[in-house]
Amino acid sequence: MGYLTTFMVYNDAYSDIEKHPKDFTRNVLKQMNNTSGSKEYSIGSHANGMKGMETRHMSDTTLYMLSGNTLVDVFEANSEWAIDTFIQEMEYHLKRLKKIQKNGIGEQV
Repeated sequence: MGYLTTFMVYNDAYSDIEKHPKDFTRNVLKQMNNTSGSKEYSIGSHANGMKGMETRHMSDTTLYMLSGNTLVDVFEANSEWAIDTFIQEMEYHLKRLKKIQKNGIGEQV
């Protein structure tokens, strides 16, 4: 108990998910038992209908970046693009959060 699994489902695969709900469910169940990283799953004719991230314990803190068709765990960022994009996005959001913190949570930034 206490484990969580994060998924990204490609909306382009909607019709295949509708036609093949057992594939979708089977993929969810497979990923819930996966402790060895993220994995892309096919659904019907879609080669990459969904992506499951590594199962984590509820006490873990995990930071994900969703950019384009890519979902990346900050811990798994291992390409120049992913690292550069993470740094750029985190700098932007950190600046925004500090402004909110300074001005008060209810204030618009």
